[in-house]
Amino acid sequence: MITSTPSRVERNGAVAPASTRSRRTLGVTSDRVSELHEQAVERAILVMCDNIGKRLSRREMAGAAFLNRYHFDRVFKGTVGSSSSVITLSGSAPT
Repeated sequence: MITSTPSRVERNGAVAPASTRSRRTLGVTSDRVSELHEQAVERAILVMCDNIGKRLSRREMAGAAFLNRYHFDRVFKGTVGSSSSVITLSGSAPT
């Protein structure tokens, strides 16, 4: 018997978080997710480099990465190690 709730799935007494359930259902591995995040950050950094001297909003950078602002902030900081606002204010992008 399978019972779904927003936070978990129970199958024969085992509980899996919703995020694990959706990735497993889609067949997406954590390595693939990391690769997609790196590609998204690379796209955002390219936009920053193309617009040096201009102040870009997080919305514009997130749009270049094809992510919403909240997720972009988390992915960018997790991949680069600092927030996108620090990078744009310093006027440099990591290489």
